[in-house]
Amino acid sequence: MAQKQTSFLVPVDGETIRQIKDIIGRFVHTIAAMRLYPFGHINVTKFRDNLYQRLSSFLEEQGEFEIEIKENAFFFAGGSVFQEESDIKSLPYMYYSDGMRALTFIPGLTREELFDFLEITANFAERSEGEDIIEELWERDFEFIRYDAADGFLEAKVAAGMINRPNELQVDRSLLFSGQIQLDTEDQGAAHARSVEISRTNPKDTSGLTEFFGSIDRSDESSLESIVTAEHDVSVDKEFIETIFEILYLEDRMDSFLEILSYLKSYVQRLIKRADVGNAVFLLNSISDLRKALLSSAPARAEALFETVRQITQDTDLKVIQEIARPERVEDPRALFEFLVWFGPRVLSIGTDTVETAADAHWREAGVEYLRVMVRDFLPETAAMAQNRKPELTKTLIFLMGERGDKKAILQLAAFAQSENPEIRLETVQTLGALSHDLARKLTLEFLQDPDERIRIEAAQAARLETDENTLAQMIQIVSRKAFLARSSVERGAILLAIGRSNAAAAVDILKILVRKKRLFGGERLRETRLLAVSGLAVMKIPEAREALAAGAEVSNQAVATACAQALKRRGERRKAE
Repeated sequence: MAQKQTSFLVPVDGETIRQIKDIIGRFVHTIAAMRLYPFGHINVTKFRDNLYQRLSSFLEEQGEFEIEIKENAFFFAGGSVFQEESDIKSLPYMYYSDGMRALTFIPGLTREELFDFLEITANFAERSEGEDIIEELWERDFEFIRYDAADGFLEAKVAAGMINRPNELQVDRSLLFSGQIQLDTEDQGAAHARSVEISRTNPKDTSGLTEFFGSIDRSDESSLESIVTAEHDVSVDKEFIETIFEILYLEDRMDSFLEILSYLKSYVQRLIKRADVGNAVFLLNSISDLRKALLSSAPARAEALFETVRQITQDTDLKVIQEIARPERVEDPRALFEFLVWFGPRVLSIGTDTVETAADAHWREAGVEYLRVMVRDFLPETAAMAQNRKPELTKTLIFLMGERGDKKAILQLAAFAQSENPEIRLETVQTLGALSHDLARKLTLEFLQDPDERIRIEAAQAARLETDENTLAQMIQIVSRKAFLARSSVERGAILLAIGRSNAAAAVDILKILVRKKRLFGGERLRETRLLAVSGLAVMKIPEAREALAAGAEVSNQAVATACAQALKRRGERRKAE
């Protein structure tokens, strides 16, 4: 029956809103299942029974369930509880276009009446032009379901003869105010059943319940609350997806299989538009898992699943993804970035924008995991994108390429050696220097001529000259020049140690010359360089190095002689230990 929209009598709190959204979600999914499967299908029965259970519980607790209907959304107390943007096949649009502005379920709602209403809605979702759901609802004259039609909508239909008025009620006024209520057999049966139900749900003897709840300590109470909360938080969308994929696994009719996949493609778009990335990822993962399960037994269906994922990831509007990829739209950053991974390089700029702007630590951590996956699976595209990003993000990507550590990653790292930003070059040489790959070691040596001293030092500390005679010769030329003394002590020490690690005879010769070098006005820098040369000889393992240290222990400079003697002693101790 039609009626004017009533005020919201239920409390507007977080738990009520959660229940409203849950029931609306189940309502929408039940209609979807009824459109996909025959009336008596087991999954249709499951969804209908579950919806009735949740809705009837709400009615018993709150008194009524009322929603306002807009063109593309259901509202409760002024706030949206379900929305499908620009979808002319959505339930809100169907109701709204047929003149319905509010829908109310009231206590006393029977299973049969709800199921009849669902059947009408499912049928009219596939209606022909000129038909509308209001006419059917008017003729059914539901007792516990009310709706508010747009002003003049029904009146115009009746006036035009398009809707027949229900038979006028005939009332015997002599029976009014008699103080008696006459029940027929059906009414008496219903009253008795309700009485039995109340007696079962409200036992007179509550001592058992009192004893039970009195025995619960705080830890048990907390545990029970967690269980109840977890049960409440089970996503109706997730339940729906799980059921759909159970059906897909068993469905061996290709036409039906493809029809369900077609529905899933539109369904995942609705999840994306409302930023429900968690369930969108769950759906995509479910497609992937089912494809693997069917590869050997049903290759045609497996190929259809693969094509479905391809279409979803290629056809989704990037503007929609850009709109939802923000902390204010998505609560769980890991779900968002896992969702973005499915779209590969196509959304790489969106993903990196999100990582760059992330202020929260959890978002940054999730963003790094996303970049790690992109470096692993889409290295060339990710490296190319990094060239035009902020230094901090580029440095993170360089580090992740170093984690990967293979030849392809090292070749991508080589491009960063030409960066105009010294911080990026520094990160690159540090990353290359930590790798044991021969190509990484060779590229590290190119940084020995960098204009930034910090980078030259990093390159020298990481240098391995034992396998590169040409670079060793270049290093010897550097330390032989007078300008070498002008470099910082840290840089001189790093270079001389690198020369020493080469264990080459030519390295011994130049270090021996430096240890014994004298100059009238050499000053402190020369003395410091002589001591650093001793350190270079000390790390060498060839006999010539020991001879050079023994000769150095005889020089006139007491500090240099002492340093050589101590190096010889440590060398002997190491040999005894071996």
